[in-house]
Amino acid sequence: MEQIDLINNLAQLIREKQGEHLTIIDISEITAATHYSVILTVNSKVHAESITKSIIDYLMANGYKEYLMSKNISTNNPWILIDASDIIIHIFEKETRYFYNLEKLYTRGKIIISE
Repeated sequence: MEQIDLINNLAQLIREKQGEHLTIIDISEITAATHYSVILTVNSKVHAESITKSIIDYLMANGYKEYLMSKNISTNNPWILIDASDIIIHIFEKETRYFYNLEKLYTRGKIIISE
């Protein structure tokens, strides 16, 4: 599977799980650390737990198992970070996302999806 197909399928999964304000940015030209930054908002801790589990399951089923060092990510946090090597996923509660405004950090990146 091509990486852009993986990203599009991941976006579809996030939409199906009611992730809000999805933004995916290609940052491969501005950092060597990763290729894509995925940013989304959840509406509760239960929602965060559900969507985190779904994303991890999806990544593990699509060749990222070796990169997911901790599959037991704490979801009792207003900012959940899933590091899958070339895809970094930020799951935010609304207020926390607004406060950190990661999109501002990646203004030189190429926006793939912005909803």
